[in-house]
Amino acid sequence: MGVYTSTESVDKPFLLHHFADTTGSLIKGEPDWKWKRPASCPDKKLPSLNYLGEDTLCYQGIYEVKGEKAWDDLIEFTRTLNQNPAAIEQILDVSQMLWMLAINNVLVNLDSYVGGFAQNYYLYRDSTGIFHPVIWDLNLAFGGFRLLTEKDILSDEALQHFSPFAQYKERNPDKPLLIHLLDNELNRKIYTAYCRTILEDFFYNDAYLSRLEELQDFLEADVSKDPNYFYPRAAFRDNLSMSVQAHGEKIMGITELMHPRIAYFQRHPLVSAPAPVIETPIQEMMPNGRRITARVSGAKRVWLFYSENAQSGFRRLPMTAEASDPELWSAEALMLPGGRFYVAAENDLTAALSPRTAGQNAYIAK
Repeated sequence: MGVYTSTESVDKPFLLHHFADTTGSLIKGEPDWKWKRPASCPDKKLPSLNYLGEDTLCYQGIYEVKGEKAWDDLIEFTRTLNQNPAAIEQILDVSQMLWMLAINNVLVNLDSYVGGFAQNYYLYRDSTGIFHPVIWDLNLAFGGFRLLTEKDILSDEALQHFSPFAQYKERNPDKPLLIHLLDNELNRKIYTAYCRTILEDFFYNDAYLSRLEELQDFLEADVSKDPNYFYPRAAFRDNLSMSVQAHGEKIMGITELMHPRIAYFQRHPLVSAPAPVIETPIQEMMPNGRRITARVSGAKRVWLFYSENAQSGFRRLPMTAEASDPELWSAEALMLPGGRFYVAAENDLTAALSPRTAGQNAYIAK
């Protein structure tokens, strides 16, 4: 038939591999555009995680679920997020969610929760009661989808200068996840740190461009032989750096989008703000757990995120600076061998993490 993308299903093998568990609730933001909303339900049709009341019928045309308690878990999540947002970190892996939001923003992936239809994500509630996000359907990343709302179509310049706080600064009522997570000052700073890490690891150094060229070379022979190719042949090469037409739609070149976008981020007052510097933390056995010590410069506050064991979610503790050495911060926490931890340090504008990819990775308690 030709060349296709290979996409892994988010199913039991996927859950077993990533969560060592398949018994929890799996929820997908996936609206059914033919769904007839019951008259008794709020006038919402997108999986934007608004609370729609306790009647599961109000959610059934907006989300797809698997699991005996999935509808109840979804309602609990939306109720907590919208009515008691301070408690959301008790049931959500907030760091993972901030990573997903940062990836969607930096890559201008608007066919996602960030964009017009608030879709293309999963939530999985594991056996400990914690929800985890799973990103989905990235084929329209790099500005391939332009709808910021159901009606607002973004120009090339608006895509290039798409704010890391789009939807949040406008207080869009249909983006409660963005509003309630980023209203928390520490979350907001960690989010900018995640954006900065993505940019430093892949974009400021042009690593993304090298990878794209490598993929083009790898695929070109098969693409040239594809009997059912949808687009002009030249577009396969041209669209790396310039706009092309696809079924009447203008698709920006990836570097045409990202080079100005990189420059935009390099000038952004929060993403480009100098961050604290954290040296690798040291762990020490204590009678009631572990003492974590880290040398940190340029910080106003320092936090220890930790999990008691490999399965439990992260909790947060403030770290204390030594009176004799104000750059030496420490905290004690109950962690069994295999537990995980990372350190976050904040100043007035942004944050730093150790390890840099904390939330996706962490140090292991030995």
